Amino acid sequence: MAVNERAEFASTFKARYHTFVMARISEGDIERLAKLARVDIEGKEEKLLKDAEEILGYFEELKQVDTENILPLSGATEIVNAVGKDEINSELLEKGIASFPETEKGCLKVPGVMINRSQNE
Repeated sequence: MAVNERAEFASTFKARYHTFVMARISEGDIERLAKLARVDIEGKEEKLLKDAEEILGYFEELKQVDTENILPLSGATEIVNAVGKDEINSELLEKGIASFPETEKGCLKVPGVMINRSQNE
């Protein structure tokens, strides 16, 4: 992205999101996230809620930083498409598949995403 494009993007982004107000997170939000992630948090809800609020507090702090003359970056370096060769680790692959709750014909089976919720309940 050219310097002028980045400056224009920064201006548009700041105008659009500068007044963004961070929403409070509730225990219900924590429980919903845990359910979506399929993580058992029983007995840890209060600590996780406190941790999440602390993290959101950091974002509130960051909103106070003056970024008026700072151009946005899409990454920490100018490197583009720096990828390595894909290598399959069969042992790790087998461990991952074995640890998954449900498989079918060597594939990981997950609940449908694009379904009518009333049909799923």
